[in-house]
Order: sequence, then C-alpha cells, then structure tokens
Amino acid sequence: MKNINRLETENIDSLIWKFSVPAIVGMVANASYNVVDRIFVGQGVGSNAISAITMTFPLLMFTFSFAMLFGIGSGAVVSLKLGEKQKNMAEKALGSAVFLSASVSLFLTLLYYLFLDKILVFFGAKGEILELSRDYLNIILFGIIFQITAFVLNAIIRGEGNPRIAMFTMIIGAVSNTILDPIFIFGFGWGIKGAAFATVLAQIISAIWVLVYFLTDKSFLKLNIKNIRLDKTISKQIIGIGFSPFIMHVASSGIFIILNSSFLYYGGPTAVAAMGIINSTVMFILMPVFGLNQGIQPIIGYNYGAKQLARVKKLLTRGIVYASIVCFVGFILFILFPKDVIRLFSSNDTELLEVGRHGLTIYVLSLPIIGFQVILGAYFQAIGKPSKSIILTLARQIILIVPLVIILPKFYGLDGLWAFAPISDYLAAILALTFLFSEIRNLKNK
Repeated sequence: MKNINRLETENIDSLIWKFSVPAIVGMVANASYNVVDRIFVGQGVGSNAISAITMTFPLLMFTFSFAMLFGIGSGAVVSLKLGEKQKNMAEKALGSAVFLSASVSLFLTLLYYLFLDKILVFFGAKGEILELSRDYLNIILFGIIFQITAFVLNAIIRGEGNPRIAMFTMIIGAVSNTILDPIFIFGFGWGIKGAAFATVLAQIISAIWVLVYFLTDKSFLKLNIKNIRLDKTISKQIIGIGFSPFIMHVASSGIFIILNSSFLYYGGPTAVAAMGIINSTVMFILMPVFGLNQGIQPIIGYNYGAKQLARVKKLLTRGIVYASIVCFVGFILFILFPKDVIRLFSSNDTELLEVGRHGLTIYVLSLPIIGFQVILGAYFQAIGKPSKSIILTLARQIILIVPLVIILPKFYGLDGLWAFAPISDYLAAILALTFLFSEIRNLKNK
C-alpha cells in the first residue's frame, strides 16, 4: 500500500523522476525492437528487406492498437480505482484486461493467417518484397498474443505503482531481441526470418515475466481466475479510456498503408526503405516522451481520483515542459547528423543514404512541438475524459494528414510526402493549444 499512498503525498518532481525514468528506459528498450531489426536486416540482407518490414508495419501497428486499447485503458482504470480505495474493482479490471487481450489476440492471429497474402497485396507489396514480407509475418504473427498480453499487464503494473518492474519487462524483451537478432540473421543465416524468430522469442520471454509477477506475492493486485472474464461495466470503462490511443494507432495504420503506396509510387522501394528507417528512428527519439507520458499518467489519474487538483495541474505543466525539451534535443540531433542516422541501417547503398538524409531533414521539422500534444492527450485519458483526446488524435492523424498525403505529392513529388508530417503537426498544435489553456483554467478555478 505504501507504493499507492505516495502518489498523493510525495514531491511531484521526485514522483515524476521515479515513475518516468523506468518507463522511459522501458519504452526506449521496446522501441529498439524495430530499430534493431531494421539495422541487422539492412546490414545483413539489404534495403529490400527493410522495405519488406516497412510494408508489414501497418498490420503490426493495427495489431498493437489493441494492446494500447486494453493497456492504456486498464492502466488508467486501475489507477483511478486505487485512488478511490477500491482494490477489488482494480483486480476486476486486471482480470477483464487479460480476458480481452487473449480473446482479441487469438482472433486477430487466425484472421491474419487466413488472409495474409491478400492483406500484403492490398498494402502494395509485390515481387521480392511480397515474398520477404510473407516470410517475416508468417513467424511474427505467432507472437501476437504474447506481445499484447505483455504490454497490457505491464501497463497495469505501472498503474498499481511499480514502474521498475514494468521497466524490466521491456528491458528483458529488448535485450533478448538484440542478442538473438545477430545470432539468427548472421550466425544461422536465416535472414529476415531470423529477425522474426528473435522478436517472437523476446515477446514470449516478456509475457512470462509479467505473468509470473501477477501470480506471485510481488504484486499488490492479484490475478484471480474468477476475474478473468468479460465484466461489461469494467470493460466499457477500459475501452472508453483506451479508445483514443486505439484510434490513434488504427488511424496511423491506415495512414501508413497510404504512405507506403505513395512512397512506392513516387520513389520506389528505396523511398519505402528510407521511410521505414526515418519512422523507426524518429519514434525511437519520441520514446522518452511516451515513457514520460506513461510515467505520469498513473500519478495524474490517482491524484485526480483523490481530488488533489493542484497536484494534477503541476503534473500536467511539468510533463509538457520535460516532453518539449526531449523533442527539441532530438530535433537538433537529426538536423545536425541526418546522414549518420541513415548510415546505421545501410552503409553502402548510396541512393538510400541520399534519399534518407534528405527526407529526414524535412520530416523532423515538427519535432519540437510534438511533445506537448502527446502529454495533453495522455492527460485527458488519465482523468477519464477521452473525448478531447480523441478529437486531438483525429485532427492530427486523420483529418489533416489524409488530404496532405494525397495533395502535396501531386505538386511537389517525394518532397511533398516528406512534408506532410510537419505541416499536419503545426496545424494540429493550434487546436491542442486551445484545449491546453482551457484545461489549465479549469484546474485553477477548481
């Protein structure tokens, strides 16, 4: 109970540090899956293999959207219920989250295996890229249930006030993947299949780790068999709160289908590979922001449930400042060393180096203003008001991006595709600022 009570009594900066640093380390470790796979695949197989993995990204992102739906939703519900001193309801949320995760995972796995080729062709894959994508996904799909379960239970671990355990979950998976990748790709000569095997084994290890945690005396909440069922009331709360990040990832999946097709049309497989590299590296830089987000979310949720609104306001403003600093530092690094970033993935493909360098310098122009939008969206999720977060997500991920991706390349070609991100982010920031100022006034008045 000590871990729970400190959320409303301990110094705010100290709490942010203790909760966010483990989450940041964990998120960076988790992001390393994509980066490490692309580095080893690019160096060991070639740029077409990077293109193939990039082609599978919309499907994997759509799948991960369910992990976000149940993970963010259940983590927030657990924090709110613990803040309201309702441990029994928090344990029901844990059981419902496990049931939802397992059921949806199995359904998605079966669906994907039945229609895999049709899905890849719809994404625009063909020829060698289609074959490589199929080889990769045939193995990766087996790990869906482990990936979603590990992520969801990890979010609940943070929600109950144990960020260090959550951090180790992601570190264990990332380290396993990093060790296994070169062994399977280079040592065994399995190529892109080796990267897939490494990822799935790492996901299995992470899932076992979190299950053992909840089945032993280490956890505050207990995973009881009687709670592993569909509780309609709790499930509705989980889905309601988690719906915003779910929509964000589903929308992003759809956007990446359009992007992959557009990059393939205007720049060929090299442009697709460059986009895959740029997206994974930018996301890697954003992971500290997402880690900060995950670290402060249970603190905000608990204090909001406990009516500690002055602390909630401080948490929101601190989170925005710290996130903005991280994004600005990342922006400077990308602007100064774009070619060095691309060279990590392919050291001898001169065309990929040039296309990637040029694209990266355009793509990251909006990086300094992304941080506060991420934190603000997470804030509304944490306090149980997902509608505003959904509006912000729809504006940035669908309403603005779709027309820009379609229109800009017609006039500016490949440069127009690289520019969609900064233009949409700056336009969405205007709406986010109005929400931010309104919420700060509301907290001050209360």
